Amino acid sequence: MWWKYFIHSNTLSMVFITEQQLDDAASAIQDDETINESLVTELSEIQPAVFAFLFTENTELFTEYEKEYLLFILLTLWQAIRTQIDVEDMDEIDSDELSLAEEKNWELLESITAKRFRDRLDVFFKDNKQTDLLAFVEDMLLDEEDELLTKEGREPMFVILKSIIDCFDACIKP
Repeated sequence: MWWKYFIHSNTLSMVFITEQQLDDAASAIQDDETINESLVTELSEIQPAVFAFLFTENTELFTEYEKEYLLFILLTLWQAIRTQIDVEDMDEIDSDELSLAEEKNWELLESITAKRFRDRLDVFFKDNKQTDLLAFVEDMLLDEEDELLTKEGREPMFVILKSIIDCFDACIKP
């Protein structure tokens, strides 16, 4: 299991995904509704546990808008990743791996005493090889113009997406 390696070492890493690749992926998704359907299908077939993780009890307290927004962010991450690697070659992530990553991220977040959301996330950027992915998620959760994301929803959304990024990062062979 990759997660045993992940716990003991941080040397595994997928190809670095850049801010520009993320911006391009977000634009592609916003400009073409059919891409959403194909990305959902692809993600649910290649990484069914990741797709299921998005819609577990973790998200039942989110508003409908937050659930849709969470899916949009995940699809953007997936689109950016799939432009850089052959996702068919990825190891399949299982629910235990996701749960372990989520538990680790919650423990880290709960150890932070800062009050402001952005300040609370600083710890996740230390020694992380996918800083652009994390910055993209952080920005998406902070820069929502209509303020349709609840303060209570932001941290769980970040932890869910960070956990998925951790699993993607660990299971992709560079």
